[in-house]
Amino acid sequence: ALRAGGDPGHPGLQGPRQPPAAIRPRRLVALETEGWARAEPGARDAFEACLKTLSDQGVRILRRSDSALIEALEQSISQAAGLSLRLISWEQRWSLANLVENHPDTLGPSLLRQLESGRNMTLAEYRECLLLREHARQRLAALATQCDALVSLNACGPAPLAADIRDSKYPTGDVSFACASSLLGAPAINVPAMAVDGLPLALQVLGMAQADAAVTGIATWLSQALHRSA
Repeated sequence: ALRAGGDPGHPGLQGPRQPPAAIRPRRLVALETEGWARAEPGARDAFEACLKTLSDQGVRILRRSDSALIEALEQSISQAAGLSLRLISWEQRWSLANLVENHPDTLGPSLLRQLESGRNMTLAEYRECLLLREHARQRLAALATQCDALVSLNACGPAPLAADIRDSKYPTGDVSFACASSLLGAPAINVPAMAVDGLPLALQVLGMAQADAAVTGIATWLSQALHRSA
C-alpha cells in the first residue's frame, strides 16, 4: 500500500497522493495556548499582524472570547507541555533504563530527568494523563463545525542562541506551541510568514484529526495570501 510518513507497520498520512490545491478558509480559530504568556512581544505583534492581514482578506478570525467551545479547548491545552512530557516519561522509561544499563554515561541531563520522572509515576497517573489527552482531543473535534482550521504561533520567538538554552528546562527551546498540536494529535504545518528582528518565525496551522489533506490546502492558501501582502 502507498504511504507517507509514520513508522513501519503504520499507515502514515491520509489523503490523496498529490498535495491538494489551495483552499481558502472561511473561519480560523486563533489559539493562544500556554505559550502565549511566554511569547516575545515581537512574536505576538507579528502574529497579530498576520491575523489582521487575513481578516482584511475576508477570513473570519475567532478567539477564545468568541466561543465557549474555543475557551474549553484552550483550557484543555493550557498545560500541554507538562502533560506531554509526563506521557513521554512513562512511555520511554523502559528504553531509557535499558540505555542507562547497557551504555552508561550516554544520556544527557534532560533524558536522565525524564527517566527519573517516569520511574516516579504510577500506572494510575499515566492513565489519568491519557484521559486528559483524550478530553482535549474531544474538545478539538467539537470545533469541526465551527472553523476550517486553527492557527497559532509555532514558537515563543525566533530560534534561541545555544548559550540561552543550555541550562533551560527546554534544551531545544520552549516547546509549548509544538506540544499543543502533538497532544491533540492534529496535523500541523508551519507557514514561514513572519520575522522578528530579521529572524524567521512561522504561523502554525492546525487541522482536525485525519484531515491532513485539508490542512495542507489551507496552509497553501494562507502562505500565498500572506506572501502576497508582504
